[in-house]
Amino acid sequence: MAPPNIRHQRISSYLSTEINLYIRSKNGSCEVFCAPFAVFLDESKFNYVEPDISVICDKTKLENGRGCMGSPDWIIEIVSPSSKYMDYFTKLVKYRNAGVREYWIVDPMKNLITTYNLENETVDQYTFLDKVKVSIYNDLEIDINTNSEAFKLITRIQDETHRFAIEYHRLLRSKKQVHSILDDIKGIGDKRKRVLMKYYQSIEEIKK
Repeated sequence: MAPPNIRHQRISSYLSTEINLYIRSKNGSCEVFCAPFAVFLDESKFNYVEPDISVICDKTKLENGRGCMGSPDWIIEIVSPSSKYMDYFTKLVKYRNAGVREYWIVDPMKNLITTYNLENETVDQYTFLDKVKVSIYNDLEIDINTNSEAFKLITRIQDETHRFAIEYHRLLRSKKQVHSILDDIKGIGDKRKRVLMKYYQSIEEIKK
């Protein structure tokens, strides 16, 4: 299966953040987990699913440290071209039978969100321009509009975090390169290394 694309990841990040912020604002005990995260729907210790987002309110289901032992309260799947049948049919039946209370199917290709209140056996459908009502919480609606200021803010934070990680990795790699060449030369201390790097600007120039 192909890895999730950027839009998939941004929607997942946005939804998990919105849910987390709501839970914290209410001092709630539920926890939000994003894939990869193992959910063992039955008694099997080997067969599991990995929903895109799982919301779990029963702490005892997390005690073994391997994932969720039993059904989460709320599951969200974000549809990709290769997962359509699984998300719309196979997983719907599986989650209903396992006792999941609420199931969302977010379809970026159709700009639709289908919500299943599995406790009351009701189904609703929304577009990406709507505020989506959450069944397990009485006062939570999520605006999934990708043009909203909240979504744009989360995207900017995500992009900035990614940029920082890349720059930090480059810095570490650069330091490692300096260490591997200059630190092996006897008689050159930190002060001398700084002078050399300031004068020559790069290891390549020192080699010349």
